[in-house]
Amino acid sequence: MVVYPQDLHSRARKLWQAGKSDAEVARILGVKSRSSIKDWRRKEKWEKKKEKEQMQGNEQKQESEEKQENDENKMKIVRRAIKLLDKKISQGQVKGTLADLNRLVRLKSYLKKESIKKREYPEQAMSDEQLDKEIEKTAQRIASLEREKAKDKKG
Repeated sequence: MVVYPQDLHSRARKLWQAGKSDAEVARILGVKSRSSIKDWRRKEKWEKKKEKEQMQGNEQKQESEEKQENDENKMKIVRRAIKLLDKKISQGQVKGTLADLNRLVRLKSYLKKESIKKREYPEQAMSDEQLDKEIEKTAQRIASLEREKAKDKKG
């Protein structure tokens, strides 16, 4: 009976997980019999390990998708806040300050960094650009209102 090194078992398992048959794995690695590969599979419980790894992979994928969705929802909230602030400022209902805008910008920046770390959907780049434009537009309105306010105090 030939005893094969453990690293050969590991390589065989990787080939098997990649979809190779026992006979193909044996031939590729130079193992005399496909029954050796079958014995390794049975003794080392490759099927159970594969199922466990697949389940863990699915759980990680689901967690990642949930985090991505959560980040997207946070970005939507920030966008709505910026639009609402812009609307209220333009209607004269709110006297916005740069501090208000600064808070929104910092929140948006934080959320953007988080979404970039896990970015899976490149189409979001456009929405980030749109958000940047909205922030800039709101900042200009706030600055304009502050200039008008300063003129009114002088005059």
